[in-house]
Amino acid sequence: MQVREWFSLQYFRVQQIQAMVSSLLAIMSFAVVIALYFKWNDTSRLLVLVLFVIVAVYAFAWVWDMFLKVWIARQVINVRRNPYSIWRMTPREQVQYKETIVPIMKSQRETIIILNQFAKEMDLNPIATVDPDSIGLSKEQIEKWDRISSDGRFEREDYPEELRDTVWDEEVSLEKIKNGHK
Repeated sequence: MQVREWFSLQYFRVQQIQAMVSSLLAIMSFAVVIALYFKWNDTSRLLVLVLFVIVAVYAFAWVWDMFLKVWIARQVINVRRNPYSIWRMTPREQVQYKETIVPIMKSQRETIIILNQFAKEMDLNPIATVDPDSIGLSKEQIEKWDRISSDGRFEREDYPEELRDTVWDEEVSLEKIKNGHK
């Protein structure tokens, strides 16, 4: 490994933990400033203060994630800024779906049908059988994904009804297609 690659690897490792380290340094700095302000000489008070601030930050992060759900809005922005995520598959996704996902869907459907026939022949509980159509393995669904993976394009009808008006009409309009965003 060359020197430049080694430094690059070390920089990558530091990047992986930089958010946690910078948060801990900020918390420690905050605790020390408060301890200096109150003129505390006891280190156990400082430790309790650091733990309190860590718990407070975690509680805020939990509320931010579970109740405010700001990350959903961020993902919507990511999707809207990436034309491939809305109406096209990336070439890599096309290969993945064509070579792995669609064949797996086909084999799962056939396996479920064979197991259901076996359960009927053995007079097993009918509740144990699964309808492949009810779990997204209908022939229409498999054909849809086969078509999408072949040409890489999503059609308006491919979206669930509740998303057609918001995502498709808003993001993939005829104006965008006419302006060369094919």
